[in-house]
Amino acid sequence: MTTLKVHQIFHTTYEKVVTFQVFRADPLEVEKFNVEFIKKPGKDLGLSLAPNDRGCTISEIIPSGYAEIDNKLQRGDIITKFNGDSLEGCTFEICYALFKGANGKISLEITRPKPTCRTEASK
Repeated sequence: MTTLKVHQIFHTTYEKVVTFQVFRADPLEVEKFNVEFIKKPGKDLGLSLAPNDRGCTISEIIPSGYAEIDNKLQRGDIITKFNGDSLEGCTFEICYALFKGANGKISLEITRPKPTCRTEASK
């Protein structure tokens, strides 16, 4: 029996057997704060973003970028406003374009879930 055939049989047999369903309540307590940067043309803030219905989630902080040097942002923070404009309901493409095209003073409103017993244990 070829490796491909074994692979096909395995996936046909087991693909519907294992499913995961995770239910999480929204964090009850959040911390909101503002962060400001001065962005130079052609430079990035040093953030990787992921889509979120409340704005953009910071998925990674790039070493030596503005965000790492400032040291106020963390992975998992949600950027809810960009220069006073709400990002809620914006597509990821719009968020990306805002960040990429901005220069000068940039003001971000950040929502950070406060730690709970469960999140503190995972650190």
